[in-house]
Amino acid sequence: MALKSGVDRSGFDLSVKPGDDFFQHVNGTWIKRNPIPPEYSRWGSFPKLRDDNLIALREILDDLPKQKAALSDERRKLRDFYRTAMDEAEIQRLGASPLKPSLQRIGKIESQKELVTDIGRLRATGIDTLFNLSSSRTRSKVIDTPHGWIKAGWVCQTEIITSELRRIRAVCAICIANM
Repeated sequence: MALKSGVDRSGFDLSVKPGDDFFQHVNGTWIKRNPIPPEYSRWGSFPKLRDDNLIALREILDDLPKQKAALSDERRKLRDFYRTAMDEAEIQRLGASPLKPSLQRIGKIESQKELVTDIGRLRATGIDTLFNLSSSRTRSKVIDTPHGWIKAGWVCQTEIITSELRRIRAVCAICIANM
């Protein structure tokens, strides 16, 4: 049995010889069929896949309110969350006021211990603050902070934390004052 190639040749431009312009030979037809949309500076199969997925997800969400049968809990939550996110009038009316309790809590942080506790609370909800823990293929262990990279094992200096705490409190105060 002969093996079949997994290469999709439908995007090839066979009018271009591979020796003359290999890129155009392999991609020419795909490029002609998929021009760069005006809102993008570049285009390829992955951005196209992302956009196609966003369209499919939008169709699913737009269809939820139209369904006659009772919705499962998951679908009901999706429908309600989407409705809330799309209610521009209510979003404009509320402004940043839903953030006020959080900003007030953050604005009351007085010590490094309270800051670390709140960072832990925020990180537990999926909100990155002050640093980002991630993995990479390199062997060195680093922590990404607003002040650059810190090798794991180094102690974050007190003045950096104090400076960040002052900056956070000032931003919170400005936000609360403008609500």
